[in-house]
Amino acid sequence: MAAGAGGAEAGGAGAGGGSGRLPDEMRAADPEAWAAAMRRGVSPAGAVGPGGELVQAFFRPKKVLVQVEGAGRRWGEEERARLAAGLERHGVGAWAAIRADGLGEWGEQDLRVKTCRALGVQNLQRLQGWRGSAQEQAAVQGQHKALGEGLGCWKNGTLVENFSGDVAKALRELQVKGELLGPALTS
Repeated sequence: MAAGAGGAEAGGAGAGGGSGRLPDEMRAADPEAWAAAMRRGVSPAGAVGPGGELVQAFFRPKKVLVQVEGAGRRWGEEERARLAAGLERHGVGAWAAIRADGLGEWGEQDLRVKTCRALGVQNLQRLQGWRGSAQEQAAVQGQHKALGEGLGCWKNGTLVENFSGDVAKALRELQVKGELLGPALTS
């Protein structure tokens, strides 16, 4: 078909109305549909489902070969206990102090990721500086898991925000009811 003969190029059924871009009106009127159309428009074949959702299997590595410094080290119950004790003693984000307390073979980034998993969150911003006991840490992780599973926002062992901001809304509701575990929300 020649350019301009029909479809999106002629301003017909295509989302872009001729320019190949999605109009700002669609973005304002239905941001989820706009995002889905953007994903379908820019993603490689197989990366996006028919509804515009990402196909997670597409992004999983087929074969991973990584040589990591300290590859012989293992993260186990002892390390989890040391991390929990370090979080209680020094607070979330005090990675250098936590490393000095018996986790020196693990980098600060390693400890951040392990803390995300231990507390069940993708973003540690709300928990920055919080010092909770091992029991409080487990309770926070449990609350995050229950919230994430209920909202469909529990991914790879962490609570992640969705496009609609449902996680932030639910956390605010828990705080209003006095049921939010861990530190209070600041905004």
